[in-house]
Amino acid sequence: FGGVKVISEVNPSGTDVNVFSYPEAVYNLPLGKPMSIQTPDPDDEDEVITTTFRFGLRSFKVVNTKNGATVSGNTSLHNNGLTTLFSPDEMFNEKTKYEATVKVYGEKKINGQWKIIGQKNNPNQEHNEVEEQSFTTGEAPETFVNSNIIASRPGRMHRYFMKGETNDGVILF
Repeated sequence: FGGVKVISEVNPSGTDVNVFSYPEAVYNLPLGKPMSIQTPDPDDEDEVITTTFRFGLRSFKVVNTKNGATVSGNTSLHNNGLTTLFSPDEMFNEKTKYEATVKVYGEKKINGQWKIIGQKNNPNQEHNEVEEQSFTTGEAPETFVNSNIIASRPGRMHRYFMKGETNDGVILF
């Protein structure tokens, strides 16, 4: 991308990371938003050339390095396209090393159409910026913490739950 670093950082990192963490990628440039830059025309110094770019997320993958399993989850864009949050479907395993890999691509608007930015030596091959970060989770909590519970049945502080009303209870983290 002409020396421009799109991905600023990938979090979390280190050890003893909370098993309820949400990995995130932070960007220097917003994803999904067209940006125009003006540069002098090399053929006519009195003229300027306006070029429009945009960047997008190709993938955000979190892998358990112990068994090679990809963590299932969803990504969502926040902070005006400057942050992507990975929401795992389940909490992370305790005391386990994970690798988060984020891959972004770029597009350039040419004659009103978006074209993928190619590699410098091979313009037909898509250029990607890739950033990786490893982290190791700490111990899973032995008690339920209210801030980690999304919903439950019976509900928190539920009174008058009748015998036989249901055969099971549910806690969503």
